[in-house]
Amino acid sequence: KGAKGAKDAKKAAAALTETKAALDAAVSDARKQIKQALQDLMRLNERAETVELNSLAGSAYKRLATIETNLGNEAAAQAAIAEMRRYYEKAVEQARKSASAELFYPGLNLLVAQMSARRGPAKALDAALVAEIRASIKARVADDPDFWSVAVDTARLEAKRRGRPFHYFT
Repeated sequence: KGAKGAKDAKKAAAALTETKAALDAAVSDARKQIKQALQDLMRLNERAETVELNSLAGSAYKRLATIETNLGNEAAAQAAIAEMRRYYEKAVEQARKSASAELFYPGLNLLVAQMSARRGPAKALDAALVAEIRASIKARVADDPDFWSVAVDTARLEAKRRGRPFHYFT
């Protein structure tokens, strides 16, 4: 038992080391891919800034924030959340200027960024933005419904903020 137990422990330690190395490589690759995508988006955005391009940049930073949060890198996660918020704010402003029914997508993600950046007790959501998002969803569902406009609702975020479960059909 003693020799076999030591051999098994050695195998387990080697497997753990290998797994950690694979995770580190995957994280490094994910960061590189996200940063490359952001560079590509910035080049496109320089030519013609759009709601969609700013939303995609916000989304890329959201993924980077998720990675950093899951790794416990709080400072890097907060930096990514700040950039996420900045790009979703730009997308919302562009949607407002063009009266786009697409405001709901960057608007919802802006609320997520605002909630993610907060510390301490939950605060009320920006009521004016929530109203804009709801109006945008309603307009999109009436004119050209798609999955996101039908499936996403700010009530889900409000329930989360309050620490309550969200029941979509009640």
